[in-house]
Amino acid sequence: MCVILHRTEGVEVDWEDLLACYEANPDGCGLMWFDGPSVLHSRGLWGEDEFLNRVYDLGQREYVLHLRWCTHGGVNYANCHPFSIGGGGYVVHNGILQIAQHRKDRSDTWHFASNLRKLGYAAKLDDERIVRAIERAHGCCNKLAFALPGGRVIRTGHWQEFAGCQWSNLNWQACRIQDYQDYRIEYESDVLTDWESDKLERTGRILDDEYAPWDRRWDYMRR
Repeated sequence: MCVILHRTEGVEVDWEDLLACYEANPDGCGLMWFDGPSVLHSRGLWGEDEFLNRVYDLGQREYVLHLRWCTHGGVNYANCHPFSIGGGGYVVHNGILQIAQHRKDRSDTWHFASNLRKLGYAAKLDDERIVRAIERAHGCCNKLAFALPGGRVIRTGHWQEFAGCQWSNLNWQACRIQDYQDYRIEYESDVLTDWESDKLERTGRILDDEYAPWDRRWDYMRR
């Protein structure tokens, strides 16, 4: 279970929080930020000092930070987020996508971003209906953050607010690095997430398509 932090412009982030996230998700780092209308990005297998320096070099700018916990593909530069979706846009992901993967050395997110590029989805994300379709397709246990030209960040999935920022999860607060894997397994095996509980309370039911395989929903969405 990776973690994504969306820091809006001018909000201070505690360096101890950043280090806790880094230690709990040690398999690669990535950043997305803006220079005027353009999206800039940087990614790699950074050491602790390089990681902190790269974040703090952004000063007061808005940015999206991704710290990876490897589930598919290897721990290497090629699988670090963010990934290009074409059109000058990039995406980072938290979760596990049930998606066909023709390359075993690449992650589920790499395959997802490749699909978006091939289908020209970067130009379609201005349409709220397309964004919601992607959200429905990836299900409630996944979160995405897109950085798009013009200074736009689009998030999908259920995010949590903490210290003035948006986080894809706060698992890094609940455990120490030595038992993080056990915690992650327990967390991912929960039958009902907080988001699903809220939906059940509001609607009295959980849509069946939330549990449909990603491949089936993705195939339907791209028609």
